[in-house]
Amino acid sequence: MHAAPLHPDTARSAAATDATDSGALPRPLAGVRVVEFCQVAAGPFCAMLLADFGAEVIKVEPPGGDALRQWPPIRGGFSENFASLNRGKRSIVLDLKDAADRDLARSLVLDADVLVENNRPGAMQRLGLLQEGEPGHARHCVAGGRRRPGAGRLPYPRRAAPTLARPVAGRRSGPRPSRG
Repeated sequence: MHAAPLHPDTARSAAATDATDSGALPRPLAGVRVVEFCQVAAGPFCAMLLADFGAEVIKVEPPGGDALRQWPPIRGGFSENFASLNRGKRSIVLDLKDAADRDLARSLVLDADVLVENNRPGAMQRLGLLQEGEPGHARHCVAGGRRRPGAGRLPYPRRAAPTLARPVAGRRSGPRPSRG
């Protein structure tokens, strides 16, 4: 099996810990388990908000990691964009082309209360991770529309991904581009 262990530094979402001992109010989503199969911005942002409200979020990443891990600004070897959109989550690396890793991913989906994914339509079904009409199945929150023009494509164009990061990362250094 190619699964990497859950990262020990984020072994339990700080937002989901029992806050009653410290006198703080418990988070409204404490005890809710979310499994995220997302990359870049929209899906991770959705799952980050759930973690902020106390949900335990498990982010499933491909062997190369979420593409956002490589986006600047990079400080100390880590992407600040990735860190900002993935706080409070645990990560696991799974190669979904590997049968054993697919089985582990399927068990995560079955144990989840909420599933967040931003893949091409039908990808989760083709991989055998999600089955329509499954009794007791996790609720399915899709980041990215399914009825828009070009619904069979990714929710963001690959070439536009750096442009999507600019509002989060800030403007690149150098002279301001002219507006013609």
